[in-house]
Amino acid sequence: MLPGLAVALRAERYEPVASPRIGLRRQAPVVRAALAEAVAARVVDRPVSAGLAGLDFTTLACLAAQRGPVAAVTFADERLRDDDLAFAVRTAATMPNLVHHTVPGPDHRLPRGP
Repeated sequence: MLPGLAVALRAERYEPVASPRIGLRRQAPVVRAALAEAVAARVVDRPVSAGLAGLDFTTLACLAAQRGPVAAVTFADERLRDDDLAFAVRTAATMPNLVHHTVPGPDHRLPRGP
């Protein structure tokens, strides 16, 4: 898609799909293997950086670090009142290949690029 263009989608009707219930114990290894495979396919022979905040980004960063060095970044602003930084520091301390960087929040806005 070219820059400056947008696609508008409108759902005219919704039909729920019935699917069997599958337990977490059975599906967790399947999801883990799919995530590991997807990350491995994207980190081969290239520099890798990742966000290190929240369960989703932390999971991907750790899977990437199993393949090689990862520069991981956590935005830390006391106004956020979350525990992302504390968990990021703990995760980085236990994950070889994960180099953690903290980006402090400025007084009045999120950091901007050059």
